[in-house]
Amino acid sequence: MIKHVIIRLDTILDSFPYNLEEIFALIGSKVKLKVDISQFKDLDRMSQFLHEKLSQNDLEVVCRILKEYDLSNVVGQARLYVDIKERLISLSKRGLNIYATSFLSKEAVEKILSKEGLSHVFKAIYARESGFTEHERVRSLIRGQGLKLEEAVYIGYPEPIKNINILALKPDEFIKENLMEEEFY
Repeated sequence: MIKHVIIRLDTILDSFPYNLEEIFALIGSKVKLKVDISQFKDLDRMSQFLHEKLSQNDLEVVCRILKEYDLSNVVGQARLYVDIKERLISLSKRGLNIYATSFLSKEAVEKILSKEGLSHVFKAIYARESGFTEHERVRSLIRGQGLKLEEAVYIGYPEPIKNINILALKPDEFIKENLMEEEFY
């Protein structure tokens, strides 16, 4: 029986204004890093690359840059899919624990959820500060919340967490397929 829903917030946003070229320009102004931006099609590849190539000190600098970017460029424009808001509220009312993971900073996630009227729905947020990659964030959440994998479902792209033995649904399977909530019980 599913008791916990882990949702990668970045994947359920209808509007997610993240410009990788702009971000790398900001990062490059503070951290020595030569990179061909064309190799990064998504945040997962970018975060994995930065995690592997940068020192801990440089990662901390990058996190500060990205937090500023999140708060000034993303929070005001980010919007959740309408269907997902209703679905999350319904699942929460039925007693499921809802958790958020995100590449964004925790402060940015909190502001987005507040703006969307969903702060009360989420039991915990595991954002960039909890791990630079999605794999790290989900592992941290599972350990920190003491979750049993067989009682949890992950909503997001499965590739970054493929080594974690958890049921994973792609966002469109969760949003557009209109899965019956009873399937979680």
